[in-house]
Amino acid sequence: MHRLNIRGKYGRMRTCNILLLFLLLSLLSCEKDPLINGNCSQTPPGMLCKTYFFENDQCIGYIEHYYDSAYRERNQIYRNPKGRNKMKVTFSYNASGLLSVKHVNKEASGNTESTLYVYNSNSTPLREEYYANGTLLGKKEFFFTDSLLTGMKVYYNNEPDSIITLEYDTDHFLWRKSIFNSDSTLMAREIHSFYENNIERIDLYDAFNVFRGYQLLHSDSNGNLLTNAHYKSDQTLTEMISYTYSAGKPERITFLDALGKVKSYTAFFYN
Repeated sequence: MHRLNIRGKYGRMRTCNILLLFLLLSLLSCEKDPLINGNCSQTPPGMLCKTYFFENDQCIGYIEHYYDSAYRERNQIYRNPKGRNKMKVTFSYNASGLLSVKHVNKEASGNTESTLYVYNSNSTPLREEYYANGTLLGKKEFFFTDSLLTGMKVYYNNEPDSIITLEYDTDHFLWRKSIFNSDSTLMAREIHSFYENNIERIDLYDAFNVFRGYQLLHSDSNGNLLTNAHYKSDQTLTEMISYTYSAGKPERITFLDALGKVKSYTAFFYN
């Protein structure tokens, strides 16, 4: 089965001790709140317990993750920095153990959103249906060729909205992704290229096939994304995303501006 190569952009970035200390102190300051710094005793060993979000050196919220006896994620609870419940996500699975329903309950507004996942007899995804307060808003259909995802068709209010096509090279790596509107007019295109040292480049083109910029993604030998750098067409860096791991598990995703200043980051904690 082909795995899509969604990897971080390649780029050189200096990480100084001051920056590391800055990130650590900001994280600890958020954890001082006992509501945020709760234990993970109900989380199965090795599983993700909490996900924290930071912006401008401030904790803006976090997610608590809960699992069933089969170690499948059953619930996510989104909370603000003081622990107040903002949103609850519930996951349901079919008899084959595949995700069948994702239900979102927004506490403040009382609104609900649901995604229904439909598969064929071989457990291959057929479509996703999207609902808001019980009303069908749209759906996405999936098309496969020789076990490779080669197309998606998106509907909104039961009307065709867009078409996405995926093309692969002889090694089954994603080569070209094209996005069309409902009348098959090209809207955007990506061209993927692969180089030594686990580097992937994604060139971005608009509806007129004009080059608009590119991404450089750098991964380690295990396929873990390390950096994802965004550039304009004139090679000006606009954003860098870095990824760190602990024991092979994602530990932190950091978003930096063109000058290397941290804009935001996400931290993952496991039991």
